[in-house]
Amino acid sequence: MASTIAQLRQPWQMNEDLAVSKSWGLGKEDRSLEFRASAFNATNRHLLGGLSTGLTGATFGQFSTPQSNQARNLQFSLRVAF
Repeated sequence: MASTIAQLRQPWQMNEDLAVSKSWGLGKEDRSLEFRASAFNATNRHLLGGLSTGLTGATFGQFSTPQSNQARNLQFSLRVAF
């Protein structure tokens, strides 16, 4: 009998990243202003990791890593071109 279950898998993991940008002309043709906003893991999904698959271990079926992904991260930028 095997000491692990090969068919036992981690839960399906999803991660949504979003980005929006807007640019404006500033009078002359060669001048512009651009604003960007990015959100990494925008929905702030909590992903578990490190599933223990050893049948004989005391931690069988438990996750060793409480969060295997990064928490939500927001990033803003403003660019002026002239």
